[in-house]
Amino acid sequence: MRALCFLLMLCAVGLLPCSSACPKYCYCDSYEKDEYSVRCNGANITAIPRDIPKNTTMLDISFTPIIVLRKGDFVDMPKLKQLNVWWNLNLTMVELGTFDNLPTITSLGLFNNSFTKLPTGLFDSLKNLQTFDAHNSKLEMIQHGLFTDHPTLQEIRLFFNNIAELESAAFGGLPHLTSLYLSSNSLTSINPSCTPFISTIWLSNNNLTELSPRLFHGLTELNWLDLSDNQLSRLDPDTFFGLDKLRSLSLSGNNFTNMAHVAPAIAHLPILLYQTLDNNPFVYLGRDSFPMPMKHVNSFSVSSSNIRVIEEETFSDVSFPNLTRLELEQDDSLHFLPGNMLEGLDNLTAMIAYDDPFHCDCQLKAFVTWLRERVNPPYVSATCASPPSLKGKDLADVPLPSLTCDCQQVEVPSIDTSGSDNFTREGQTAMLNCKVSGCPEAEFFWTTPTGAMLAVESGFPRMEVLGSGTLVVSDAREEDTGVYTCTAVNYRGKASKELPLHVGNKH
Repeated sequence: MRALCFLLMLCAVGLLPCSSACPKYCYCDSYEKDEYSVRCNGANITAIPRDIPKNTTMLDISFTPIIVLRKGDFVDMPKLKQLNVWWNLNLTMVELGTFDNLPTITSLGLFNNSFTKLPTGLFDSLKNLQTFDAHNSKLEMIQHGLFTDHPTLQEIRLFFNNIAELESAAFGGLPHLTSLYLSSNSLTSINPSCTPFISTIWLSNNNLTELSPRLFHGLTELNWLDLSDNQLSRLDPDTFFGLDKLRSLSLSGNNFTNMAHVAPAIAHLPILLYQTLDNNPFVYLGRDSFPMPMKHVNSFSVSSSNIRVIEEETFSDVSFPNLTRLELEQDDSLHFLPGNMLEGLDNLTAMIAYDDPFHCDCQLKAFVTWLRERVNPPYVSATCASPPSLKGKDLADVPLPSLTCDCQQVEVPSIDTSGSDNFTREGQTAMLNCKVSGCPEAEFFWTTPTGAMLAVESGFPRMEVLGSGTLVVSDAREEDTGVYTCTAVNYRGKASKELPLHVGNKH
């Protein structure tokens, strides 16, 4: 009775046309003259209501037990612009033709439902559709023809699905598409198919292992690209060629172990304002890590990695002529820095190495001395993790006489590889030894025939580096054949030894 009185009152004051009563179990709200939104939700809504007012501009169907959307469910709504059918966990099917009578729709939301596929041609009648959102559903693939050749579509949101396949040209022929969100799916590969006018692409949290060198070619308006949290280990140097407007690039959380496998691709970008390589299992940065000058990079971040060794001249006025900020935070294995690490970086204002486990001994003395001798040194955020007497002390404040090593004789590292396997059969285990000696204690890492760089706790498939220095190759395969290199570094110098391994047939 109260609801009826309320509706009559709305009619009386002109907020709700008396000929368009609000459907049962729905809520109607006027926000402009003769235009209002309708919200229908709850367990009592078992089908799309048939008496939706004609002048509805926004319709919301949510938290219902509806199982299927059918052709004819949405009719006689000539002013409808926004339709959201969301959080209907029993909704497993959308029939072809469901939206055929909604030519005025500009925004369609089908998110938080349970369908695994949408039929080809579903949006063919939506000639004014600009935004489509089906995030957090259970979509498994996007076939050619679902979105293809749609004249007005600008934004597609498909994140948090189970999409493992995009058919060729799945997003082709979309002349106004500017934003594509495909994060948190199950994609292992992706084919070039986007309009050249797209500006934003999110592909984070997938299973991408490689990218076609031409995947992004021609996307001249692209300014935001997120490839974080995939399984990429190498990029072709021309991967981002021609992306002259790209300002933000995230490659964090991938499987890059060798900086030289990714840095050349970044070096091509002319106006990159933000990039991150954080949370990658890098173990080493040296002169060869940046084969091409990173001349457009102002801020460089490689935090939360497994970096153990940074050599002198890694960051130089040649490799980073315009570097102003260097971030090496939370690199849990970085214990020392070379003395002239920042020499020549005249534009550098800050090096952030917060929460790195620096062992403040003789290996840091040259670096601290360099800081003290600069007239205008860059700000360096770094503290001692050990020894106990210096723990927590700012690196720049440590007295130079305190930076000592407990060595009877300071010496360059040496490597003993005796007892290593040089042959194993497929499926067997090979042991490659690298016993490192020298004082102060050296950091060490292995380089595989493919150029991957591994250290203790690198988490590389089938290959494990032990604390003793031994590289264990499990379930050996023919492609593991090649030369492996063990490298050891302390502040006095570097030693390397190569070990050949041949993996033969099982028989």
